[in-house]
Amino acid sequence: MVRMAMAQRWWNKQPFRPMPARPLSPSSKTKIPWQQHRPTLSVTTPEQATSDLFGSPLATDPTANATDPTTAAVTDPASETANSTNPQTTPTAQAAPDPEPDSTPEPPPAPPPPPPDVIQASFNADCWVEIRRVDGTTEQGIYKPGQSVTVDVADIERLTFGNAAAVSATRAGEPFDVLAYTRGGNNVARISKQALN
Repeated sequence: MVRMAMAQRWWNKQPFRPMPARPLSPSSKTKIPWQQHRPTLSVTTPEQATSDLFGSPLATDPTANATDPTTAAVTDPASETANSTNPQTTPTAQAAPDPEPDSTPEPPPAPPPPPPDVIQASFNADCWVEIRRVDGTTEQGIYKPGQSVTVDVADIERLTFGNAAAVSATRAGEPFDVLAYTRGGNNVARISKQALN
């Protein structure tokens, strides 16, 4: 390239020399005079021109156009600061509120069923006992100490204890005073159905 520039400069400094005109024919192989005197220009590459001027070819770095790995991952400090100050937050699922306790009071426990309405008698001495039932049947006998008898109140038409002082009785689990059914200091207790209702 430098040689071409120097040749162009030299050519521009040459004085103009008009040549006499000659008839030319298509078959004429004579060269045009200005073509005989015009120097031949050769094209050189920048590397050759540098070699001619400085005596040695210009050393080129094969890695000059290589991408610097240190600059390949350059990030904007402002964006890094923004990311550090405004980190993305993942929404967390809100915990379900605890269920409110039931304010309805619990119903009171059902009362136990009443004990059966029966008369239970035990004896500490011999005692004659007669049981007349509403169905017309009669049961009688002598009970010894340590023995006991139980009679359903609904079945009693009349209940008689011949030795009321020897009887310890309860009705539906509650104490039952047999002596209250004796009369005139008699030790015989006669208990009717009407007296039990």
